[in-house]
Amino acid sequence: MSPFDPLSPEYFMIPAQGIVIEAIALGCNGQVKFKSSYWQAQLTQHGSGSSLQPGSLVDVVGRVGNTLLVKAR
Repeated sequence: MSPFDPLSPEYFMIPAQGIVIEAIALGCNGQVKFKSSYWQAQLTQHGSGSSLQPGSLVDVVGRVGNTLLVKAR
């Protein structure tokens, strides 16, 4: 059994800034631009409100597989 679980959240020590490209709502993935690349993203459960609109700045706080975890800035 591998110690790496791709479905387990990995939280970053220092959040980084991203920008919403496609709206993100709780339970529904959207898209963000982060470090010159486009990524699928989902809201973290705490402190993010219920949705983020395109153009909103977000903090990228972690990832689950290839999906970034974000919260409102």
